Amino acid sequence: MGQKAKVTVSRWPLGMIWQRHYLIWIVLICICFGGWWGCARPSSEAIVPIPEMETVVKMQFLPEWDEGAYQLIIHNKSGQFKTKLWSNWGPATRASFYLTPDNNLVVIGSGGNVYAFAIGHHYSPTKLDINKDLNSADGMDWRFIGTTDGRGSIQFTPASEGKECIDLLGAGTLPYSKPFHSQHWC
Repeated sequence: MGQKAKVTVSRWPLGMIWQRHYLIWIVLICICFGGWWGCARPSSEAIVPIPEMETVVKMQFLPEWDEGAYQLIIHNKSGQFKTKLWSNWGPATRASFYLTPDNNLVVIGSGGNVYAFAIGHHYSPTKLDINKDLNSADGMDWRFIGTTDGRGSIQFTPASEGKECIDLLGAGTLPYSKPFHSQHWC
């Protein structure tokens, strides 16, 4: 007598769909992962060195489902801090970097976005409240480090090679570094 063929039936309702169409599922998973990976990693990055603070700052452009966004990563010997800055809106591609007398990092982006970070030697970088934590009222005693600019390819230009300019793009005025404001582009 011949042996009967054993038929396995999955108790999981989608099990049969998976078994019959597993190649389609694998292709769909790869497409989804590839799309996520392409949007999660930076397409461009500039390194901003701050040697006297033993700190390195990375300015990154992240392509996202919408227009994209800028992200800042600050590394020092005590740790790392990562934060999303502004979303990509048209001409807002430039950022000016400053070091305050208290050794805080200030980043002023196109359109008047202002961010401040504590970057001391003995603690991890942290974000500061620009209205409470900075001792300088006008920013005239800040040291200009340089600028980053670009979307597809972000470039860092140190202060020794570029001019200090904050492009407000019609956003009004800022209380910081007033002589270097431009209502349009730099």
